[in-house]
Amino acid sequence: MRTIAVPYLASLISSAWAACRTTPPEGSAVVKLNTTTLGQFANLSSAVASLPSDGSSQTIFIYPGKYEEQVLVNR
Repeated sequence: MRTIAVPYLASLISSAWAACRTTPPEGSAVVKLNTTTLGQFANLSSAVASLPSDGSSQTIFIYPGKYEEQVLVNR
């Protein structure tokens, strides 16, 4: 059995909470089912295809939903 110190556990929870978002970060590609909003994508494949192929760091924010597709990330 492994013992975890409380301060360490608190920092893990804090880090996980900081990574959770309910709104997309500025500049990210947004995927949302059945969207008609300009600049958002209805599926992940379209969002990936919209990314520049320059090796820069990019973010895709995916709203909850059931996305049934196969996605190839070729960057």
